[in-house]
Amino acid sequence: VPGVVSRQGSAFVLYFMDHPPRDWHDLLEHHDFNKDCVMRQALIERGIYVFPVATKQCSISTAHTEDDIALTLENLEEVLKAIWPATSR
Repeated sequence: VPGVVSRQGSAFVLYFMDHPPRDWHDLLEHHDFNKDCVMRQALIERGIYVFPVATKQCSISTAHTEDDIALTLENLEEVLKAIWPATSR
């Protein structure tokens, strides 16, 4: 899956592109907004709340346990595999 995580403190965004965005023009040209929205909706359907709008940040706080983070990563892996099937990689 082409992607890069950009973060500041506990806030982060997963961009579906092969480099960190330099600016909004770069993001508009290279980020896969459709897959971003599909990923977010699929995570919400699995009980993992993320903002349902492409490129909105996610956050980790002290309220999240290691189990919460592990569950999120497991669900994210499943969703990404569904969005990018092995045959299209």
